[in-house]
Amino acid sequence: CYACHGSNAEGAVGPSLTDGEWLHGDGSYDMIVATVTSGVPADKAKKGIPMPPKGGSSITEEEVKAVAAYVYSLSHK
Repeated sequence: CYACHGSNAEGAVGPSLTDGEWLHGDGSYDMIVATVTSGVPADKAKKGIPMPPKGGSSITEEEVKAVAAYVYSLSHK
């Protein structure tokens, strides 16, 4: 995730994951799970740079849920 969202998750090529602004949904845990699972196509991505499903990795469904929980915690303090 850090390659696009930065080592502190505050954004780089991809958007910040630490604020309350969500580009592809409502910021709920379920929305984050869905976004990580499905990715974001280039035509819907903020800068036209797609996010591949699971960030291009081969993480499991349980790992997707863990990533989503972590991302949720960053923006829902």
